[in-house]
Amino acid sequence: TLERPHPFIPGEFISAGTNEVYLYLQVGRDNDPRGAGVGSLFIQEIQYSPDTGRNPTGIVPLSSDDFIIGT
Repeated sequence: TLERPHPFIPGEFISAGTNEVYLYLQVGRDNDPRGAGVGSLFIQEIQYSPDTGRNPTGIVPLSSDDFIIGT
């Protein structure tokens, strides 16, 4: 990605090669097929440089504590 203005902080810029991965999980309820249940969100920023590659490298580990519950 290209360098771009920060959407929430005036005058700040997000560096070229910066990407955000959003992983959203939704859990339904067994006793209510119409209910949406509880959602949770995990956001991981990944920086890419042609010289050094991807950061973080490898597989990004996840645990239940990494998720924002109730989103």
